[in-house]
Amino acid sequence: MSVMVCLASAFLLGLCLVCINVLAEMRATARDKALNVANRLVAAIDNDIQRNIESIDLSLQAVVDGLKRPDISGVSAELRQVILFDRSTAARHLGVVLVTDADGIVRLDSRTTTPEPISAADRDYFLVHQHNDYAGLYIGRPVAGRLTGAGAIGISRRVNNPDGTFAGVAVASLRLDYFKTLFKDISLNAGSSIALTTADGVVLMRWPYDPKYIGLSLRSSKVFDNLARAPAGHFESKASTDGVWRLLVYSQIGQLPLVISVGQSLETIYAQWWHYVLILATLGAIFTAVVAFLLLYIGRQFKLRTRSELNLSTALTNMTQGLSMFDRDARLVLYNEQYLRMYGCSAETVKIGTTFHEILKLRKAFGSFDGDPEKYASELVTALKRDGTVAIRAACPDGRMISVVNRAMPNGGWVATHEDVSERSRYEKQIAHLAHHDALTGLANRMLLRERMERALSNLRRNNGSFAVFLIDLDRFKAVNDTLGHPIGDALLKEVAARLQACTREVDTVARLGGDEFAVLQIVQDDVADGAIILAMRLLESICLPYEIDGDRITIGASIGIALAPADGLDVDLLMQYADLALYKVKSDGRNNFRFFSGELAEDAMDRRAFEAELQDALAQRQFELLYQPEVELSSGRVTGAEALPRWRHPQRGLVLPEAFVPLMDESGLIAELGEWVLREACAAAVAWPTDVKVSVNVSPVQFGRGNLVDAVILALSESGLAPQRLRLEITETIALDENSENRSILNQLRNVGVGIVLDDFGTGFSSLRTVQMFPFDKIKIDKSFTADLATNPNSAAIVCAMNGLARGLKIGSLAEGIETTDQCELARFAGCEEGQGLLFGPPVPAGELTFQCPVATVRAA
Repeated sequence: MSVMVCLASAFLLGLCLVCINVLAEMRATARDKALNVANRLVAAIDNDIQRNIESIDLSLQAVVDGLKRPDISGVSAELRQVILFDRSTAARHLGVVLVTDADGIVRLDSRTTTPEPISAADRDYFLVHQHNDYAGLYIGRPVAGRLTGAGAIGISRRVNNPDGTFAGVAVASLRLDYFKTLFKDISLNAGSSIALTTADGVVLMRWPYDPKYIGLSLRSSKVFDNLARAPAGHFESKASTDGVWRLLVYSQIGQLPLVISVGQSLETIYAQWWHYVLILATLGAIFTAVVAFLLLYIGRQFKLRTRSELNLSTALTNMTQGLSMFDRDARLVLYNEQYLRMYGCSAETVKIGTTFHEILKLRKAFGSFDGDPEKYASELVTALKRDGTVAIRAACPDGRMISVVNRAMPNGGWVATHEDVSERSRYEKQIAHLAHHDALTGLANRMLLRERMERALSNLRRNNGSFAVFLIDLDRFKAVNDTLGHPIGDALLKEVAARLQACTREVDTVARLGGDEFAVLQIVQDDVADGAIILAMRLLESICLPYEIDGDRITIGASIGIALAPADGLDVDLLMQYADLALYKVKSDGRNNFRFFSGELAEDAMDRRAFEAELQDALAQRQFELLYQPEVELSSGRVTGAEALPRWRHPQRGLVLPEAFVPLMDESGLIAELGEWVLREACAAAVAWPTDVKVSVNVSPVQFGRGNLVDAVILALSESGLAPQRLRLEITETIALDENSENRSILNQLRNVGVGIVLDDFGTGFSSLRTVQMFPFDKIKIDKSFTADLATNPNSAAIVCAMNGLARGLKIGSLAEGIETTDQCELARFAGCEEGQGLLFGPPVPAGELTFQCPVATVRAA
């Protein structure tokens, strides 16, 4: 077999060498033929151009010599012009012959006896002769004629005075059309080119003709690198002009400063050669394939066994899994080292022919099997005969988890793969746990809660049991997050989770649904309502106990909504919805309590949905209107501004106050649309007010959350023409303290626009002091709950004084809300309030009824 392969290889190698030699000779022949053609073209072009330029040079020399003759120097300019014209017409393809003086002014012109005073001082031929003593022939760059505009090159000689000093230039212009006609008449192959350049690389003409190449410098091309070594030659190169690879033949034209080059495309030169290459390559490939097929066919049976044995040995050695194979008598016929190492065995103890039962006994002795060898072996053989494949994941006594896949073979035996999946098993358990548990608290998540609720419903249908679902929302948790930071908030959530688990049993499920929302599934066998009440009271009591976290003492509350099964329903989503309705009712009633779902809550929810639909219609039908309540300077009684207050003109209910519709609009997000309308209407109304009166507009957190508040403010100001300084936006502490949003950035942008920022309901929030420290507000509005007790409660007066002292220290204005009596007004002014607002100064009225004279005579100057 080896001899046949060697002979075949030698034959193929010899055949390849012969083909390569033939192809090389064909390629050389094609190249030589192309060189001969190019050399002939170069010679023909060289001869024609040299003959014509020499003819032109003779005319120039005659002109120069004629100007030196004594019989010419004394004649008139007209006679000199005639002589010059007669001599210059001797050269074919000549355009015009000129003679300039030493300043470059044309003195003689072959076209007229009275030449125009044209200057050639900027032409390259004039500059070369002016600054050099060179008296030989100079061929210039291509230029457009000043009078005709036609392209030409200047062929010039220097004219000297009798003393040898520079007197001017005699120049003949040779039209570029001459070269274009000459090159055009030459038959070229596809991709070929002809180029005529000056000795310094400037293109005078190129064919195929393209005006963008005329005057282009090719000084850096390979032609001029070779020209420096020899006046004529050839080489292969990629053209810088069009990127085509060519065989280029070049030559300097006689003694002239001109270079002619003829390039032929290599693709065209070797086109026929490539055709033969393709034919020979195809025939060679076919022949080689036939020989290879015959060799493979002859040697297939010879190599099959050796290759199979080698592959099997390699595979067994490099497998990451253990492998074992048993015959129909359950005797070992094949194994790898991984199999032995996995179970603590060795080649001395486990040999080919050992029965499966004996191997199990050895493994038990080595501590890698703890079952009954005889029973295990019998059950496995039976299962393989029945199912064909048996997959087992078995735990070893040492804690490892081994995955074994047994597959029956046609001969009655079986093959098994063994893989240590201990890490994978642990990872799968971890993933499964994370998929069903909250990462922060370790409690069940929403998915696991749902699964257990569905399981409880299934048991309930079979066994007539019952259960309760608790939805728990922590009260004042957001304030903890805002004031103490998220790490403290997370620690608090863990503590709450631990207390919830301590209040429940193992059969119950405690879950975290997200944020500060928790849920409890309580399985009850007896009276579900009584059990739920006991657990709810226990949960409230536990959650409300103070927490000590990192030195901070924290107190929170909880609102709990409860739904019962089967009393309230037998559907998971419905029970969760009912518990949520009960939770909503607890929060709306003041929080820190629990409530069961009832039919009334469902009716309330339906009413809210209907009310929300009415609100959407009200926005679409423009049923809202604005009233304005004045804000008064307490020291002077001057009206300084007015707050825009929306009202809903309901078709049936009449005028609806904000307290009835703003909370629902906040929940549904409709408040953003209403807020933008209020902003536009208020700005438009305030334009008609005195220029020192400002308008205040309340802004909701929902408007901040949308992210377009700055644009809405700018648009309202632009449309109305209201000065930004006359608009004040009133915000709540919720907006200022929200560190998870871009609220701070939005407030700074609004401040940059020039709008005033007012902190509303100051003193009622959880962290008012921290709020005024976080952002430089223009004003704080002291909540009316403090103003109402000014005349009767010394504590309220002290608090209001402290608030105003804080405002003065921070250079912030202050306004007292809810002033209804003159005593409250005087006390507020005495406490340091700069402005006041309330029924004493007037109720909210339409813009047309708003007056800017304070109606209260009791407001006195300080």
